[in-house]
Amino acid sequence: WNSTYHLLDRAIKLRDAINVFCMQDEESSKFQITPMEWEKIQHLLKFLKP
Repeated sequence: WNSTYHLLDRAIKLRDAINVFCMQDEESSKFQITPMEWEKIQHLLKFLKP
């Protein structure tokens, strides 16, 4: 669980950069994370916290 926790924690910290990257071109835009998905990530992070 720790590796998943660390992955999600890092994603939250890099949220702005991830969003910018996903908006750069059509190919990467299919990986755009929606606001609802970011909320789910935050809930998972709380659940997985060691």
